[in-house]
Amino acid sequence: FSVLMPAYNRAHFIGEAIGSVLAQGFADFELIVVDDGSSDDTAAVAEAVGDARVRVVRQPRNVGRSRNRNRCVDEARGDYVVWVADDDRMAADALQAYAEVLAEQPELDVVYGRLELFEGVGEEGVGEEEVTVDVFEPNDWTGREGELLGAKLHGSCIPDGGSAIRRALYDEARYDPEFVRAQDYELWTRLVDRIRVRKLPRIVYHYRRHPASASFTRCVDQSYESKIIRRHLTRHSLEALFGDGASPERAW
Repeated sequence: FSVLMPAYNRAHFIGEAIGSVLAQGFADFELIVVDDGSSDDTAAVAEAVGDARVRVVRQPRNVGRSRNRNRCVDEARGDYVVWVADDDRMAADALQAYAEVLAEQPELDVVYGRLELFEGVGEEGVGEEEVTVDVFEPNDWTGREGELLGAKLHGSCIPDGGSAIRRALYDEARYDPEFVRAQDYELWTRLVDRIRVRKLPRIVYHYRRHPASASFTRCVDQSYESKIIRRHLTRHSLEALFGDGASPERAW
């Protein structure tokens, strides 16, 4: 596995994010941190970890989320990549669980699971104690991949954080720099009709909610989702999207 961590101005959280990866029981992985021109000590904190499994790349200037994610992919050497945000945590033994599934089903392109939302502890994380806020239960698309094409009209479908994704898929599609957010949603609309997936009945990832979190701000510009949906509608026939194989379920 190549665990990929795009980073930007997260000096307060990135040490914990890196620690959650290094604590994995499964040993065959690399962790690549690509710092996107941070103005704080994010890169220095990552470099100070001093673990041979961690490789830190510094972008000379801020290039934005999509380009920084593409740089992460360029640096990856594993057969599968796993995205971990610089303010989140990988669940204990998630890589071991993925390795066991992929050993049984090497044809799988994506393996994912449940995701916990938490908040705290202290300072920028707010609250002096860690609190579980919610658990996301993504739809189980195992054996139902034909329904994903229509379901993409309702949301991303495939969780980005913590999922194991075949590296070769990124040879077919990269993150579009036009999208300063919802990059994963846009990318999966171009890949979803050719992937094999499996959902695990366990928590694989912990999302941190805090005031500066990109995923949980109060006001979100939905114009990107609108543009993604319009493109998806022009890319596929109505029969393919709304026929017998289309799913009425939302992404979550």
